[in-house]
Amino acid sequence: MAERTSGRQGLRPYKLFYFFLNFGLATHVYLNLYFKELGLNGTQIGMLRAVGPLVMLASQPMWGLVADLTGKHRRVLKALLIGASATFLLVLAARGFLALLVIMLAYSVFFGSITMMTDSITLSRISGDQQAFSKVRLWWALGAVFGTLPLGYLLERLPLASIFPIYALCMMVGFGLVSAFQEQKAGLKDDGGGRSGARQCKVESHAADRGGGKGRPVWRGQEGLRGVAVLIGSRPFARFLLGVLLLQAAYFGGDNFYPLYIAASGGSNTVLAISYTIGGISEILGYRWLSRWDSAFRNRRLLILSALLFALRWLICLASQSLFGLVASQVLQGATFTLFYVASATYVRATVGERFCATAQSVLWAVGFAIAPALGNWGGGVIADLFGLRAIYYFALFAALGAGISFSGVRYRIKGAF
Repeated sequence: MAERTSGRQGLRPYKLFYFFLNFGLATHVYLNLYFKELGLNGTQIGMLRAVGPLVMLASQPMWGLVADLTGKHRRVLKALLIGASATFLLVLAARGFLALLVIMLAYSVFFGSITMMTDSITLSRISGDQQAFSKVRLWWALGAVFGTLPLGYLLERLPLASIFPIYALCMMVGFGLVSAFQEQKAGLKDDGGGRSGARQCKVESHAADRGGGKGRPVWRGQEGLRGVAVLIGSRPFARFLLGVLLLQAAYFGGDNFYPLYIAASGGSNTVLAISYTIGGISEILGYRWLSRWDSAFRNRRLLILSALLFALRWLICLASQSLFGLVASQVLQGATFTLFYVASATYVRATVGERFCATAQSVLWAVGFAIAPALGNWGGGVIADLFGLRAIYYFALFAALGAGISFSGVRYRIKGAF
């Protein structure tokens, strides 16, 4: 009992960090409305939200590798928080599209790796346990619930520019909490016995398994970087990444233009806040549900289920003839993004193990949170200008169905996954 209590207390800083991180990210709900207020069109708004994530293709592997090689994950995370706060505040000084583009690019260098680095530190702390990760991530959803609704109420009375100092304040609270995190071991350090201090990662060949053997290890911990390359080059893992790309492009395109869709339908900032609060509560229920399942509920099934539920969510947006239907669609947030997020994060972590966890997470984030949002945001902006906001959700619907088909082909046999 004492050990369990100690474990819960040890995770408290992680839970509070996720809470304040997503409390601050609630400001991003209103970012497109702020850009619209400055007079930008859909394509320009899409580019501002799309070009930035492309920076993550270089910045995320860079930050992940620096953290793995030095073992200074907490210091790297603190640097990311300071950089994100400073560059986000600079948006207040910009008025023209080009100035905003440069600032959003600089902001993405720091912001794009914060959650990836936090997930890596957290997964290392809990040894990749899916139940524990769901419980910690539940506080992320709590941050959305307690951040979105009050913020919507305030923005009915304050200018939209208020979102920038509010965000910076939340990041600085997170900065203080990082000091209580447990530091990870450096990726290249040895424990003195000829092996890495972190667990060795054993990946079994599916072809060898079909042949009747137990499977030959593709790599061990000391070859972690080569192992990531092997995964990316494998056909089953490529199917996984294709599903991630389709699902996340649909999600970011539909979700980031959702505030403009609500506004075009006659909804106020308060209505928008209520919508995202419902989504946050749904996420809480989703994480609570996942925390009750052990690893026997395979990640592959969760990925397919999340894709199908995403398709249902976008179908509801298309079929809705009133604000009520658009708001009600947020009920599925917990059954869509939550399922996908936990299943994909624990899958990648189980693939590589602890030694190069941050580097492996960066691969997932490069596809799911850099390339996919770039395509979704830019494509969403172009589609909105050419065919209207409603057409975005047709794209999202078919992309989600395609992701489900892609996930159904994931068969990679990895210890602790699927």
